[in-house]
Amino acid sequence: MARQGAKANISQVGCVGLCSFEPLVTIVKPDSFTVCYNNVTPQIVPTLVEGYVLGDDPCLDLALGTVEGGEGEAVRIPELMRFEHEVRLILRNCGYINPEDINHYVASGGYASLANALIMKPEAIISEIKASGLRGRGGAGFPTGRKWEQCRQAPGQPKYVICNADEGDPGAFMDRVILESDPHQVIEG
Repeated sequence: MARQGAKANISQVGCVGLCSFEPLVTIVKPDSFTVCYNNVTPQIVPTLVEGYVLGDDPCLDLALGTVEGGEGEAVRIPELMRFEHEVRLILRNCGYINPEDINHYVASGGYASLANALIMKPEAIISEIKASGLRGRGGAGFPTGRKWEQCRQAPGQPKYVICNADEGDPGAFMDRVILESDPHQVIEG
């Protein structure tokens, strides 16, 4: 891209949930619309760079769709059958932020809950977690508020937070997406 004179930033992001369409490339162009391309190969990268990064042709014939905006017959990604009925909460940042850059998480509103918790008393935080009914993701579904309360009451310092990311049940593989795509959200809770 530099050889072609493109002034662009390239950033890695986590999985957006379209694994069968990978590798995905999303081009965010100021004063234009964002286009997502699927099954990108090294052979079509020059076409995308010349057509849309350096030019005004969004190469919609190669695109999966647009993230927002678009022109003509362009499919909007949020309207794809896969996404049209989704309201993403836990996975809302997946595919949009660089999971290795804390600034991306903070810019998306991350750690706001932590900032709030830092001005609360520990007992109030535990009471709020208990009242929420939040449970562990393991097979037992142990109440998180009780875990936190027991940890707080346990003797000794310092105390550590450990994320058990290796559950034995087959359904736990889904946790990998959030761990790889939005790890700060796992830390924040």
